[in-house]
Amino acid sequence: MSQNPPSSDTAQTPLTPPVREPLVRRVLRSGGVSLFGFGTMQVLRLASNLIMARLLTPEAFGLIAIAISLQVLMIMISDLGLNQSIVRTKSIDDPKFLETAFTLQVLRGAILGGVMFAGAGLVAMLAAMNVFPEKSVFADTRLPIFIAGAGIMLIVTGFLSLRPVLYQRDLKLTQPILVEIGSQIIGLIMMLVAFKFGAGAFSLLAGMLTTSSMSVIGSYVFLKGPVIGFGLNRTHFREIFDYGKWLLLASFLGFLIQRGDQFIFGTVMIDTQFGLYAIATTWITVAILLVDIIQQRVVYPTLSEVWRENPAGLTKVYENFRLAFDGLCIAIFAAIWIAGDFAFGLLYPDWYGGVADYMKLLSVIILFLPYRLLNTTILAEGRSRNFLTVTFGPALVILVGIPIMLHFTDVRTAIVFFTLSQVTSIPLSWWYTKRFLTLKAWRELPIGIFAILAAFIIATQFEF
Repeated sequence: MSQNPPSSDTAQTPLTPPVREPLVRRVLRSGGVSLFGFGTMQVLRLASNLIMARLLTPEAFGLIAIAISLQVLMIMISDLGLNQSIVRTKSIDDPKFLETAFTLQVLRGAILGGVMFAGAGLVAMLAAMNVFPEKSVFADTRLPIFIAGAGIMLIVTGFLSLRPVLYQRDLKLTQPILVEIGSQIIGLIMMLVAFKFGAGAFSLLAGMLTTSSMSVIGSYVFLKGPVIGFGLNRTHFREIFDYGKWLLLASFLGFLIQRGDQFIFGTVMIDTQFGLYAIATTWITVAILLVDIIQQRVVYPTLSEVWRENPAGLTKVYENFRLAFDGLCIAIFAAIWIAGDFAFGLLYPDWYGGVADYMKLLSVIILFLPYRLLNTTILAEGRSRNFLTVTFGPALVILVGIPIMLHFTDVRTAIVFFTLSQVTSIPLSWWYTKRFLTLKAWRELPIGIFAILAAFIIATQFEF
């Protein structure tokens, strides 16, 4: 390999500036940009949801929810932590590292797309054999097409440029977020056009395919960065795999935590009821995404940088982030209970009236989101194996606990039980992070205790 110094053009790219801004300034700016981008994206997504709710029946939202859940399953069971590896690696200046990461990303997308096509065929075959309950979403003959469409999305996004992640590494988020917003707008337009030309429920799928395609194109056209080719380097592959191998199983368990409820409840609810539940989970996902996006784009890069350069300052940074997340999540929980009925009555037609009730049942999930900061700290420190063990408890609760609850109680109680699944992960997360964080019980426990009490009151006192 050539040992010549980099050219002046390379040295002056925005991804490798000669002098970085102070961390606090970059965190504040990137946090503000993330909130702006998230807010804009969610306004667009929820606007499209509300528009299509007036054009389509609830069953259509159940179809897209199952297809996207399967897509998320494919992504999470194959997650080697490519983006996390890029953010935290010290080999970022070696082109072979990025080539290895990009090649793995493309191969992964192609394989997952093929698996989704096979899954679509399997669902169609089982539906033809009358394996699924007659009124369930899985018995709908349109579902295999939605699943295949989600597979196409996986293949397309496999070619996404690594430039957005490189921007994220340096906490420079404005350009990538603008690309995302533009892609979402074009996808919304395509969704409406498709419905205008008679696509019906499939207009939801057309919009999502368009959004994915525009994101890939925009990542090359509007973001600056290195041109990354294909290649596999054994040393860099080992670095990525050693960090990401524990994330493979952890991501599958994470899927059960995030989406397992939809598969379980989708088999016991009638299609209309499940459609309402799917819409409620869409709104809850907005809050979850808000926390996750800030943690992925701001908190994780920040903690990774602090860990590399000033480990002694990790506790202070963690406490500042935790205070902000606690306040945000309590405010969202309160808003659901105070304004939920009015807001959903205003936004949705009468036949969507059950959405607000499901939102209240699911609201306890919001109160446990601040504890995800502990897991982000574990990953930033590089202990992906510990992160895996943290996910076992909640996944087991969902996989085993919910069916048991459905057997002995009703769907309403089972949903509230599902919201408490995160309780099992908190003690282990605390145990792992106390090795490099100074944690205080009076600071960590109150919101968790409040969440458990709220779940008990919702399950026993409120009738919907």
